[in-house]
Amino acid sequence: MAHLRQAIRLHLNVKHMGRFKAQCAEIGDLEALKLRLFLSTRRGATISWYVNFIRNRMAMK
Repeated sequence: MAHLRQAIRLHLNVKHMGRFKAQCAEIGDLEALKLRLFLSTRRGATISWYVNFIRNRMAMK
């Protein structure tokens, strides 16, 4: 079961990066806009991963 969850997470992250890269191609070199876009393209498990990542990072400081 753990392997299935890991495969699903990987699939969702790949989909997220695909959406992000496609939209970045339209934006060009506007880095601040790319950052906002990255945050807005996250969905489901990807947003959960990001929130936990930030919390864990804050706890380390």
